[in-house]
Amino acid sequence: MDLLHAEGVQKEKTWIKYVDVEEALSGADYVSIHVPLLREGETDKPTYHLHQREDAQFVKPTAYL
Repeated sequence: MDLLHAEGVQKEKTWIKYVDVEEALSGADYVSIHVPLLREGETDKPTYHLHQREDAQFVKPTAYL
């Protein structure tokens, strides 16, 4: 992205900030989860129940999941 900015292709310089899940959920207007559905017993890293009900407390009331 810095190269795109430096070459004049992109007007604004962009950046990525790595944050924990709670901070990401609390700041998001839209949350879209794209993972294959893998249940326990099918793999050593299941995605079923990837997010728990407790995660909902961090999502803004106006956000879309």
